[in-house]
Amino acid sequence: ETYFPAKQPATQEKTRVPCPHGDSWRPQGNKTSTRQRQKTPQCMSLQNTFPKAVRLNHGPTIQEVFEQGVYQSLGPIGVKYKMAEAESSRFSISVKKKVGNAPCRNQIKRFIREAVRQERSRLNHAYDICFFITNPPKRNLESAYVLRQVRRLFNNLNHKASG
Repeated sequence: ETYFPAKQPATQEKTRVPCPHGDSWRPQGNKTSTRQRQKTPQCMSLQNTFPKAVRLNHGPTIQEVFEQGVYQSLGPIGVKYKMAEAESSRFSISVKKKVGNAPCRNQIKRFIREAVRQERSRLNHAYDICFFITNPPKRNLESAYVLRQVRRLFNNLNHKASG
């Protein structure tokens, strides 16, 4: 019979055997966790963020915007908006499932969220704004197109409020 000790000797540490093709995907040098969040750059101002305070996620408020708000079309993107009592504008984004698969819908929401993040500081008054897409766009949406449409909407809102 052979005796196998319960503990491994301290001299035998776990050694990692590299793959024959190398570990090119593995970062070299600094071994930081991939789950650690990147620090925001110093050049990004807090004005251009998209915090929870500007998200419109209260069901009755969204229902009120859809019932009493004004509709405007931005091509494939529909918008309902209403003047708000809040101190800053709030936004909601919804994309129906028939628009496409999950990555497609998420990309559209990211484009709208990024455009709102960049342009929301230009609004002169507080609004509750709901962006929605109910039908698949005929062509793929691009970030620059969505940014132009959101900028156009915000300019229209500023002109209506001032005049």
